[in-house]
Order: sequence, then C-alpha cells, then structure tokens
Amino acid sequence: MQKEKLVSPRYRWFKRLQWGVAVSLLLLFALRLWWGWEAQRRLDAAIAKWRAAGEPVLLGDFARPPVPDEENAASFLNEAAKALQLPSGFRDFNEVEAVIESQPDSAPALVSQLMEMNQETLRLIAAARARPAADWNLSLRPPLATTLILPHLKYMRQLARLELAVLIARHEAGDDAGALEACNDTLGIAAALAEGPLISHLVSIAARTLAYDGLERITPTLDIRNDGAENPAVAGPASRAQVNALIEALLDEAEWRRTVVRSMQFERMIQIEDGQIFLKGQGGPFGGPPVASLTLLMLRPAWVLDTAFMAEWTTQMANALAAANWPAAAAHIPARIKRHPFVDNVAHLFSSTLLPSCERAVELSFRTLATRRMAATALAMRLYEIDHGRRPDRLDELAPDYLSSVPRDPYAADDRPIGYAPNASPPVLYCLNVDGVDDGGRFELKIGGGVDGDAADLVFFLNGDRPRRPLAASASGGQSAATQSAPASQSSSVETVPDDHEIDHTERDEGR
Repeated sequence: MQKEKLVSPRYRWFKRLQWGVAVSLLLLFALRLWWGWEAQRRLDAAIAKWRAAGEPVLLGDFARPPVPDEENAASFLNEAAKALQLPSGFRDFNEVEAVIESQPDSAPALVSQLMEMNQETLRLIAAARARPAADWNLSLRPPLATTLILPHLKYMRQLARLELAVLIARHEAGDDAGALEACNDTLGIAAALAEGPLISHLVSIAARTLAYDGLERITPTLDIRNDGAENPAVAGPASRAQVNALIEALLDEAEWRRTVVRSMQFERMIQIEDGQIFLKGQGGPFGGPPVASLTLLMLRPAWVLDTAFMAEWTTQMANALAAANWPAAAAHIPARIKRHPFVDNVAHLFSSTLLPSCERAVELSFRTLATRRMAATALAMRLYEIDHGRRPDRLDELAPDYLSSVPRDPYAADDRPIGYAPNASPPVLYCLNVDGVDDGGRFELKIGGGVDGDAADLVFFLNGDRPRRPLAASASGGQSAATQSAPASQSSSVETVPDDHEIDHTERDEGR
C-alpha cells in the first residue's frame, strides 16, 4: 500500500506518454520503410514494363559500338563545320541571311561568293549523306542534365542554312539537279541529328523544315528532264528519277518515326539516371552536410515516386509521337501539371527541375510530318503539270501514276487526304493543324508578317509565294496580324520551323 502511494498519477501519465511516443515512432518508422519499399517497387515495375516492351530505358540501353570515322556521318559534318567560312565583314550566318533576304540585288553575288568559299564544306556535307550512321561521341555520364554538352548543334544549323542558300541559288542558275542534291544534303544533316536527346531532335526538325522551305520555293518552276536518266553530277534540269526518289524518301516515314520516339525515350533515360544518382547522394541537392543527408533519408520515397511520375509522363509523350495522327497523339499528352509551390519545392523536386516542356516538341514533330507529305505531293503535282500542261483539278488524279495514294492529313481524325485549294489566292496544299478545324486553306500572319504556323490551317504554297518577314526588319516595325490570305509580294522568314530562339528556349527548359 505504501509503494502504490509513491507512484503519482502524473508519473503514470508520463510513462504512458513515453510508451505512446515510442509506439508512434515505431509506426512512423514502419510506415517510412513501407513507403520506401512501395516507391521503389513502383519505379522498378515501370522500368521492367518498358524494358519488357523492348524500349531502351537505362543508359546502357543506348550504348552502341563506335562508328569508324570513314563511315561516320558525324565526323564528316564536324569537318564541314570547321571548314565553314563567311565572307569578309560578316560575324555570323544570321548576318549573311539578313543580307540575302533583304537585299535581292546583291544577294546573287553574295551567295556565289559563299559557295565558292565553301566548296570543301559542301563536299564534306555531301560525303556525310553517303555514310550509314552518325556517332557524335557524346559523353554520357550522369548527371546527364548538367554534363551532356552538344556544341555541334549550333554548327549543324549553320550548315543547313548554307545548303538552303545553295539550293535556291542553283535553282535560279538553272541547275535544278544540283538544287535537289542540296535539298538531299540538308535532309542528310537532319538525319544525322535525329538520334539522341530531344534538343537534337528539334534541330533535326529545323534542318528538315529548311529543306521543305527550299522545295516550296523552287517546285513551281522546277525544270525536270523527261528522260529517266539520273546523274546529279551534271548541272541542269533535274531528272524524273531524281524527283521520284525524293518523293519516295519524303513519304518513307519509318525511320523518322523511330528516331522521334527514341529522342523522347532518351529524355526519359536522363530523368531516371539522374534521379538515381541524386537519390544515392552523389550529386545535386543531396550531397554535403548532415542536414542534406537527413532530408534525403526522410523524403527519398517522395522523390523516387516523383522520378517514376516524371518517367511515366515522358513515356506518354513518346507514345504521342508514335501515334498515327494528331487526335490520337493528343489523347496521350498528359494534362498540364498544376501544383502548389510548396509541393513543387519538396515532393516534386525532380520533375520541377528535370522535366522539360515536351508538348511543343510533339506539336513540331506533327507539323514536320504534315509538311513533308505536302512537299512530296507538290513535287508529284509538278511532274503532273509538266506532263499535262496544268495542275490537277483534284489530288486523286495523281494516283497511281505520280503517287501510290494521296498522303493523309496527320491532323484529321477521319483519315482524310491532305487538302487542296487550287482556286485560292494563292493556291495551297493544306492540313487542318492542331485545332482539327478545316479552314479551307486559310492562314494567318504574325505581327510584322510571316505565316503563323499555330493558327488556322498549316499550308504549303504551290506558287512558292509564302509571305515572309524580312530578317533585317526591326522587331518593333511590324504590322497587325492578318487573318486572311496574304499577298504574294509580302516578305518574311519561314514560320513553320523551330527557330534558334525556340530551340534555345527548349535548351534552357532542359537545363543544358
């Protein structure tokens, strides 16, 4: 009885509190173990699912045997970039282009000088096209988001723009065989850039669209020999075999689709590999003082789940790129992420840092797909025009003699063929664009001129009279955007290609 009086009620409650705290800590510890196990299980399951489907996922999956220099298109293109020269007084290729576009009287002499100075560069570009593979010898070591350097992309853009100037100059000089070879060389640059990270894919798109722009300009007056001989080394009219080979190449989309999807899978690999490095405390915000290690210990499951979320999000973008048409692709594109700032800074640290803006890449890929189909159709129409003295009244007149079938509009859910507005002013081929609305070939202009590729229909000008904004024009000197067919005399740059600013913006998005 005496001992019982010595244990006060306050002491008993204190002991109960201690036991409660101990049990709570054990439960929290068990919950933390389960959370960590479940987070890792989800990430491992996702990786296993993608690998079972035959997709490259981790860094080792993207490794390939080295390509000998004599068989490596990248080696020839790098040498071409080193040999590139600019006329005296010009600091970069932008200035050369501005003069070519804004001073038509002096442009022929300038382009002729440019071609004369860069004969070796052009030879190396043509040699690169004949090589079977391109290995840029990228240094792939995590963390990839901060160590993957791609300096060659800037120079490849310049080579593609040089080839566009050559293409137009050769056409104006009556050398259409050489003009189509310049187009093929530009497409060769694009093909060499197609493999690799997303930004390389965007530069590949830019190079391809320059080639399509050149075709749009020259196709209305392209001179084609009626004989079947193909000898691009002979200056003069293009051969029918040359034109048909280009049409076939433009409509063969298998390799394009493979590399497009692979570029997005490359981005997923970067996210997973960098996430694993950071979660091991070997880089990023997790190395350093004990506080950082404690933060990693406590929040690691959240960041493992965020890595899985990020990889799944990018997988959906890859699935969108593999879709047959834009409506099917749009169904795969995840909704825009809306988060509370605190959640962004803590639970979703990885995705808010490493997840690039991929929607635009998907849109540009489908725009390129539509444009290449229209370019192929325009070439077939030129062959028809040479044979019949007029353009066809309907596109189905091109099949089967000039096209096996009329290419489909990749923006249409009903698998319709691309559109044709022969009586519009100016006449165009067109696709519906991302809104899926048939505007009958109507297009809109941006402020200052130039076709707005994000508004109305996506068009290909059959008379080669695309409205163009002068490269030398002041950014503040533009006019209001028009919502009509623009006059053929208006001048502007191509607006359907991702320009340097858009590409550089994507590079900043990816933290490179």
